[in-house]
Amino acid sequence: MEKFGNPQINKNLSQEIESGIENNFLYFNESYKKAAYLAITAIKVGLHPLLIGEKGCGLTTLAKLVASIYSKDYEFLICSSETSVEDLIGCYQPKIKNNNNIQDLSSYIKWSDGPILRAGEKGVSVILDNINYSKPQVIECLNPLLEDNSNNNIEYNVLEKENEGPIKIKKGFAIIGTMIIDKNNNNVISKALMNRFVAIYLDNDLDINENNLGIIIENTGKKLNQQIKKEIQTIMEIKAEKKDDYEEDNEQSSDSELSKSESDSFENKNNNKDEDKGEIPDWYNIKCISNQTINEIKIFFSKEAINKTNLKTLIKRISKLALVYERIHQFGFTMKDCNDFIDLKFNAKNEIYKNLQEKILLDSKEKKNKFFF
Repeated sequence: MEKFGNPQINKNLSQEIESGIENNFLYFNESYKKAAYLAITAIKVGLHPLLIGEKGCGLTTLAKLVASIYSKDYEFLICSSETSVEDLIGCYQPKIKNNNNIQDLSSYIKWSDGPILRAGEKGVSVILDNINYSKPQVIECLNPLLEDNSNNNIEYNVLEKENEGPIKIKKGFAIIGTMIIDKNNNNVISKALMNRFVAIYLDNDLDINENNLGIIIENTGKKLNQQIKKEIQTIMEIKAEKKDDYEEDNEQSSDSELSKSESDSFENKNNNKDEDKGEIPDWYNIKCISNQTINEIKIFFSKEAINKTNLKTLIKRISKLALVYERIHQFGFTMKDCNDFIDLKFNAKNEIYKNLQEKILLDSKEKKNKFFF
């Protein structure tokens, strides 16, 4: 990497990439690290990177890593054949009528920026995931932004806002595209559009040995625990907010004695709410992925022939095994049982599976089946 300018700058950027990979609990090889390095370097000189690779090689994760290292804040859009110019740029939307200005038609609509304009006005990056799935005539609206160096002061004309003049795009704006390719090169963008990007290819040369597989399993467990912690925190905040609103409403009630009684019993009711309705059984809730679960997955993968050629598929399998095993191993299920259950290869007549079905398949119309993989 010393060929790309100042060796000290290269070293600092490499360390920042490695730190970002570690903090996000990602698995990487030299190809992954090099692609991230080239993409960030391209953005810093005012160009727009296009990350190209096979399905499941980690393009979206790489794009998010690049964007977070470059600008911390970033916009994100998944492109498809249904993506429109309005999805990218923005559009006029209805708004609440202003009764004071009934004759003013502008009071009925307002402009809402799309991810491109939001990123441009903030001077941050925007990720267009699977950009090759969008229709060519839609992506053409980005040509003025792609043709000029983003380090220059760019003025972008939006046809729908023609009367308001051009939009000033701040320095630091960058478009990060991802494009999935296959052996037949289907759904590839035109050469004209690709020439407006800096094409960076991510090799799918995974070398999954026993040591690397252990790292991937451990990092997946850490990532799941991070997500579980956030979910628990969000639920606690929502419950606290509901309790505050409940108590505030009761304070305004004329029957203060009843309000106090209801307020005192609110927390108990709230805690028993899920149990009473049977929506989420106790065994379903997960506080964390334990070390025991991680070790059991490692042992299982060392004995079973699991597809390890696709990183995305591998991490999905590890995540499903961790979540399922953490929930149902208390009922006597092994890791292989969990794997079979995920693949629906179990024998429904087996007593142990009947036991699980009684736990997760709720026949009562008042109850909802909340068991997910």
